[in-house]
Amino acid sequence: MKQKTLLMMFSIIGIFSSMSCHKIVDEKEVHHHTFVNQSGYNIRILKYYNNLYKDFVINNNEGLSQWIELTMGDQSDDVLIAYGDSAIIFFNDERSAKYNLLKESKFNFLIPSNHEFIYREGNESYFKYTFTVDDYNAATIDKMTTQ
Repeated sequence: MKQKTLLMMFSIIGIFSSMSCHKIVDEKEVHHHTFVNQSGYNIRILKYYNNLYKDFVINNNEGLSQWIELTMGDQSDDVLIAYGDSAIIFFNDERSAKYNLLKESKFNFLIPSNHEFIYREGNESYFKYTFTVDDYNAATIDKMTTQ
């Protein structure tokens, strides 16, 4: 009886030991974001993230593609529009709109669910946001440039 108990105890220890020996490897995940400007106006985006500002220009009928490699707990999103805390978009310096992650709007390009999912291939996902004349119309007239 004592041998059966010892055998069972060693079996349990062996099972738990083998379970804890698995090596966890971070899978790389890559997100590709494309911003297409079909608004009829040149746009400039001033993105804010982690106490830094970054300026992006997307001329009318052009696009800007960016990608980021994500790993477990690591996001180097200081250069991507899609991963900003807040942003201001300017349309020909005539109109502007301010967005942050908490502002609910279908024109808020910082909210991931507003991006069109294109496809996934392996560990890579492709997304697109298209600026249209509706984005322009949703922006307010910039009083500084109209005076």
